[in-house]
Amino acid sequence: MRAYVYDTETKEDQRAPHDTGLEKSEADLAEFGVLYWKVKGDGLDRTEEIARKRGYNHRQTIELSPDAFGSVYEHKLQEFFTEQDMEGEEARYILDGSGYFDVRDHDDTWIRIALSQGDLLILPSGIHYRSTTDEKDFVKAMRLNTI
Repeated sequence: MRAYVYDTETKEDQRAPHDTGLEKSEADLAEFGVLYWKVKGDGLDRTEEIARKRGYNHRQTIELSPDAFGSVYEHKLQEFFTEQDMEGEEARYILDGSGYFDVRDHDDTWIRIALSQGDLLILPSGIHYRSTTDEKDFVKAMRLNTI
């Protein structure tokens, strides 16, 4: 995981890094409710342990890639990159590949969080977020929540 201020001035594709070089730490993320774990060893066991402790009883796995979505991939990618409000706390566990989660902090600044296999991110209720693949165009993730 790497977190940094998202460069909103760049007009590059959303899958580009948009890196300002202004780093954000796990502590910075925690200040507005975003929590992070690197799940080592048997990641699913550790993920399930965290899910039990947080009361998550729903799981959904999605692969975001050209192979998974075919001709509608670019359209789906835009849907995922549309800003949304988190209705309830949710976790994202990266099973394979890599991508980005962008979240707005308390100052309304976009923070880009680069995630890869084994990363587990918890997003608090009410946060503004969006997601996308990186330039490799492949991420497989599990969403965990209470719905």
